[in-house]
Amino acid sequence: MPKWKLPVREPGLEIEAAGDGFIVYDEGRERVHYLNHTAALVFELSTGKLDVRAISEWIAEVYGLEDPPIEDVESALEELDAEQLISESTGSSGVAAQAT
Repeated sequence: MPKWKLPVREPGLEIEAAGDGFIVYDEGRERVHYLNHTAALVFELSTGKLDVRAISEWIAEVYGLEDPPIEDVESALEELDAEQLISESTGSSGVAAQAT
């Protein structure tokens, strides 16, 4: 069973388009992240309302792929999670789960 049900971007991040991706500034942790086009798209689609399958289908549509790249999307989500840019949504509101 995949880890990600409804990934969602962490709150409080400053996001700017830059070239072929995004620059994400995490003021609380004083970190800057550069996301390439694909990672930026996965990040942007992490709204807490789309599951991995739906995100993968969007990626396949954008890149003209025959099959949704589910494993690649899961890998991108793991990397975004490792950098604390996304987490699992707590439900239909698309809000990140808060650590206790």
